Amino acid sequence: MPLVQVQTAQDAAEIKSVPLDAAQDGLSAQKEERYRDLIAFNLDAFFPQRGFKLLATEFNGWEDSKRRIDILACDEAGGLVVIELKRAQADAHAELQALRYAALLSVLPSHVIEEQSLQFQIKKGGKPSGWSAVQWRAELAAHLGYADSETAESPVFFDSERITIVLVSDVVSSELLTTVNWLSRYITPAQPQGHGVTIECHQLVAPEIFITS
Repeated sequence: MPLVQVQTAQDAAEIKSVPLDAAQDGLSAQKEERYRDLIAFNLDAFFPQRGFKLLATEFNGWEDSKRRIDILACDEAGGLVVIELKRAQADAHAELQALRYAALLSVLPSHVIEEQSLQFQIKKGGKPSGWSAVQWRAELAAHLGYADSETAESPVFFDSERITIVLVSDVVSSELLTTVNWLSRYITPAQPQGHGVTIECHQLVAPEIFITS
């Protein structure tokens, strides 16, 4: 069990969790960065059976924008996953920001995502300096279930029209939760085949530990 858990928050009644930090300032900017990396490099532990694979943290593939996605991943069908961490005191318009990222990704070519993610994997992802685009493409292709013959020349295909948005916070405000629930009712959910956007709201919690004699 991870030391920190991500708990799905579908409605306010379901949020029964312990905030990560008991301090009054909650999740600080420095801690946000640490938890971002903790989640990013342990996606299977935090989101079991979702098939998420890390592409990059602080992703910025746009020449005319300085905006950065906290965590960019993909699922096993090639759909893109945007994971944004927000502090309780700084979650204003978090859902709108994430939707903006989804829109920007929808017009970003797959080869740009592949190239940017390769740079991240070499700089921060633990890949050796000589790691090549062909090797990274083969790893991505294996995750996406491609046949070997499909990975030789062209970049892998990321389905930027099928995006999952995951908002993670130490405290999920009722305002944010209401907005996310409302959006979920009126946008088409992402499906393994077909276009759509799924938006989820999660809360960082410290799991309860029981000690028995």
